[in-house]
Amino acid sequence: LLAGCNSSPKAPEQVAQPAKPAETSEPRIYVTNEVGGDLSIVDSGNYNVLATVPLGKRPRGIHASPDHKFIYVALSGSPIAGPDVDESTLPPPDKSADGIGVFEVATNEVLKMLPAGSDPENFDVSPDGKRIYVSNEDEAAVSIIDIDAGKIVKTLKMGAQPEGVKVT
Repeated sequence: LLAGCNSSPKAPEQVAQPAKPAETSEPRIYVTNEVGGDLSIVDSGNYNVLATVPLGKRPRGIHASPDHKFIYVALSGSPIAGPDVDESTLPPPDKSADGIGVFEVATNEVLKMLPAGSDPENFDVSPDGKRIYVSNEDEAAVSIIDIDAGKIVKTLKMGAQPEGVKVT
């Protein structure tokens, strides 16, 4: 499984797609579309979009589970804003939309959303697939999620604006 993030300012064209992508022998590429709020599934052999699946608000970071059965996606209810934007002009964030979406590859659907702290942007999955480590930029923290329990088990304070996490 390949995963990427597309934060293009232009919303992707929405095309009616089957609920389950067509079978292909080639690996699939999963791309989050931050503006469109969805996930594109692409055939790496011919680059055709096999399906586009709604996810939620601002899908950004994306990783596959170690067994490749799930795709985890960071979702955020905070409004999109560049570095020079006057934040007082933005709509209020929808913190109920913050979390990690759990997308099941076999059924091509979002099963649930895990809590992930405020405005999750990027994250990594532990090699054993039991934990997710999430950078929470606006809280200067990293949230640690127990995937099976579906809850945050610890929050670690970091320096200002942590934007990425990598488990080694």
